[in-house]
Order: sequence, then C-alpha cells, then structure tokens
Amino acid sequence: MVKVERGRVRKQIRDSKRFKGNQVKIGGSGIAKNEVELECSQMTLLSKLYSPGKSLSRLNEASKRQIMEHLPRLVEFPELNFEIHLFLATIATNYICSWYSKLGTDNNDFIAEVYCHMCTIVEDVVSRLTRAVEGDRFLFLVDDFARILKDHVEATEVVDGQFAFLREQKNLRLNRVRKEASDEELVDAYLASQHAIFDPQTTIEASQEPRNLYLRVLTHKLLEAVFYGRKDNPLESGIVDTFVVGLVGDFILDKAFEKLSSPSFIIGTVLAKIAEISTVEPKPQAKESFVTRAKNMYSSLTILASVASAKKQEVLQTKESSEWSVFGSAIFGFLNSISSFQRRIPIGLYGIGIAQAILSSLTSVSAKINAYCSSKLLKLVSSSPILEDQSMAENLKNLRMMLFEDQKESSVPPQTKEVAEKLLSNVQTIFANSGIPISLFRYDGETDKDIQACFVNALARFESQKICNDLPDSSKLNQLLIIQILDLIVARLYPELVDSGT
Repeated sequence: MVKVERGRVRKQIRDSKRFKGNQVKIGGSGIAKNEVELECSQMTLLSKLYSPGKSLSRLNEASKRQIMEHLPRLVEFPELNFEIHLFLATIATNYICSWYSKLGTDNNDFIAEVYCHMCTIVEDVVSRLTRAVEGDRFLFLVDDFARILKDHVEATEVVDGQFAFLREQKNLRLNRVRKEASDEELVDAYLASQHAIFDPQTTIEASQEPRNLYLRVLTHKLLEAVFYGRKDNPLESGIVDTFVVGLVGDFILDKAFEKLSSPSFIIGTVLAKIAEISTVEPKPQAKESFVTRAKNMYSSLTILASVASAKKQEVLQTKESSEWSVFGSAIFGFLNSISSFQRRIPIGLYGIGIAQAILSSLTSVSAKINAYCSSKLLKLVSSSPILEDQSMAENLKNLRMMLFEDQKESSVPPQTKEVAEKLLSNVQTIFANSGIPISLFRYDGETDKDIQACFVNALARFESQKICNDLPDSSKLNQLLIIQILDLIVARLYPELVDSGT
C-alpha cells in the first residue's frame, strides 16, 4: 500500500494551479469554466417541491442536472424548461416565501398551489403561442408588429425640434376656439387618446394609477381564459384570486413593463444588440482598372442572370398556398419610415411602386411569389440561432436577473450617440461591400456629420423626454409602444378576449 502525505497532496493541488476558487480547467488548456457555487433559494424551493428526498441548495451543473430530471416539462427544450422554472421559483421566493419568512412561519401547501397555477399559466401561454406562430400566422404577426413600429416612428419623428404628433395636435387646434394649451398638456392629451393607461378617466379613484388598474384587469381576464373549464380554478377562491392577480399583475407584468420600456433597455440593450449582430467585416477595396471593373460587372450580371433564372423556375413551381402577401407587407412601410427612403430617393420608391402594382395585377405570378417568399422567410426564421435552446434559455436568464436581482453594472451601458455611430458604421460597411455608393442616399450638401446627426436623432426618440415629464430612465412614449405590443400579443394569443369586447 502506498502511503500518501495529506499535507503534500494539498500542496500539490494548490501549487499546480489546476484548481482556483470554483474554476475548473478543461484538460490542459488555459480555458477555465466557472461553476457557480452559490446559495440559491430557488433551487431550495424546487428541491422541496419536486425532489423532497434531496437537499439541493446550491446552483451548479451537478445540482442542475439532478433537479432537471424531476421538473415538470413545460416546453420541449430542456435548458429553457429549467430557466422557466428558475423564473417561476424566483417569483415564488421573492413574493411568497419571503412573506412567510417575515412572519416566522411556512405554508408549503399554499406555495405549491400557487406554483402549480403559475406552471398552468405558462403551459397555456406556450401552447397558444405555438399555434399563433404556425405558418403564415407568424408572418401576419410580424406585419402587425411592423405596423405598430411604423406608426410609432412616424408619430415620434422630430422635425424642427418638435414631434410629429405634437405638431399635428397643434394644427388640429388652430381652427377651434379652445383654451390655449401648453406643449405638456398636448402631449398628455395625445397619450390619453392613444391608450387607457394614460387616461385619468380609466380609474374611478384619483389615488389609483390607470396603468396598475389596466394591468390588473388584463391579468384577471387572462386568468379567466387560462383556467376556464379547469377543475383547479384559483379564481373560485377570493383569497387566491386576489393574491394571484396581484402577483402576476403588479409584480410581473408591471415590473416587466417598466423595465422593457426604459430607455436604458431599448437603447442600451435592444438597439445595441442590433448594432452588434449587424456588424460585418469590410471587404478590401483595391483600386481596379476600367477593364477589370467591366469584367467584374459582366461576371456579376452573368451570375445574377443565372440565379434569377433558377429562382424563376423555383417560384413558378411553388404551390399557391400562402395567404400572406409580400407586396402588402407592412415591413416595407416600416423600413421606409426609419430610412426616409421616400424623401431621399422618391423616384426609386415610385419605380418600386410601379413594379409592385404590375406584379400584383398578375394574380397567378404574384400568388407564387407570395408563397415562395413566405416559405423562404419561415425557413430563415426557424433556422435562426435565436430560437436555439441555449439562446432562449440565456435570454430568459438575463430577463430574470434584470427584473428580480439587484445587479451592479460592470460597465456603463452604451449611450445613444455610441449606438448610433455603430449603426451608421455598419450601414456604411454594408453599402461599401455591396458596391452601392452611399452618396445616392444623401441630400444635396449633406455631410457625414449630418448623416450621423440623423442617426442620433432617430434613436433619441427612445430617450426620456422633458416635454413628457418623464422620470429618470423612463419614457411615456416608450411605454405607449410597449403597451401596444403587449395588446397585440394578447389579442393574438387570446382572441376570445377581443371578440368579447374586453
């Protein structure tokens, strides 16, 4: 038997530097994988609910694998399923377990009942969402989403230092005998006319916030639809009904609404992410002789003609099964709104309109084009990395941490000017790589600084606005956009609420 000096072994492990804290080196490489070893109240709760024989209080890969075997399957993706349960467990520990802890007691039965109801809500939403994005329904949903964005972009366009909707409000009052109103009052009137969450008449009591009331009523209607016809209906109990409605409406929807509409999220997260994923490497731009350019142009035209011929046969062989129309898609209107294409190249837009009208008049050809574009777009979306299990799980994890955990920012989020400059750089690189001179889109005498200012102004609409009396990192105009998107999603997932006039 070989004797081992324990002290020497510990020294070897420490000196070898193969272990440092909770980092584990993979093989002999220098890549270290951080294994999270933290006390996790969510894991403790999930362990009590679904694996009572095991005491899992830490979140790491080993405990994650153990608990994943016992968790109810809410979605078909294992990583996403785990993150959904962590999300629900975070809600339960933050707003239910913590309340009992303050009272010095516990009620596992009630906690398990509420958690079960939350799982039922997720299952219902997932099943409805799956049906809502099947086939052409997804394209119609994208069109509606693009239409909301288009209207918002056009209404919040700044011309001569004034929003378009504010200028329209003033024009409407010119020929009417009314009391003079300030810009702030006109903004409030506009917001109130656009949605109930901004209308003081939504509530009976002056102390009640219209948005809180709207989200609570919406939550109650959604829960009625989710639990309709089910044996275990929490709405039959007054206490559970009030608790679940308050939990979902106040602590989930309202909290998510506040965060998702904040300028820091829209500019620093969403638009910054778009700028990141749209980054392309510039192609080397070598000087070419006239003969070389002519040869390259001829070669490109030959390839284009060959591809067009192949695509023509592919389009003609496509079955006419799509109800969605690419020619009537709101996506083009949205792209025109954000690019000002109509004002910069009116002749180009006019030519596109003529071609669109001609193709639309050829019923058989346009139907095949619609079906072809529909199938290609759906294939493109279905193969997107965003819909991969790991990516969806990571996004939900980030949302959970953003909503429920106090995070200390390791770095300052990108500012409007920084994001705008990145987007402009990406556009310029894409044009250069495509061989399209960006000068085609310039106004006469427009400089690079002018174009950069246009990008900055376009993004500035998502910042807090003094004229709207916005609080820091808050925007009523952003809130209008987010609530319209929320209403669209609810209408698509729960059409019975719209049909019943609620």
